[in-house]
Amino acid sequence: MRFENSMCNVAYEILKEVNEKVAFNALWGAVCDRLGIAEKERNNLISSFYTQLTLDGRFMFLDENYWDLRINHTFDEFSDDSYDSYSDDEEDVEDLIDDDEDRIQYEDDEDEDEYDDSEEDEEESY
Repeated sequence: MRFENSMCNVAYEILKEVNEKVAFNALWGAVCDRLGIAEKERNNLISSFYTQLTLDGRFMFLDENYWDLRINHTFDEFSDDSYDSYSDDEEDVEDLIDDDEDRIQYEDDEDEDEYDDSEEDEEESY
């Protein structure tokens, strides 16, 4: 695909020019227009473009499918949301770990009660 390397570069130029967030569909349309991508080719390239945007560190996904340049945002703007979403998950994981440890301890106790040393001693005496 001849456009793959240049699509993100063109998107970068567009976002730099407008200096504000842009909806994905509008950005995609502007990129296609600048590169002269025909309507019938657009559907074949859109997923590749989206993947490249997500992998390219120059771009930042914002809420409601808007995109902007990462340099237009402070670290706190995009790091706090991530931290908040993971902190709840970490508490859930800790609860699961505690539950598993209790269950494992309980299962271990059962195994100890079922094991009888006398059977092993009888086999050794033969």
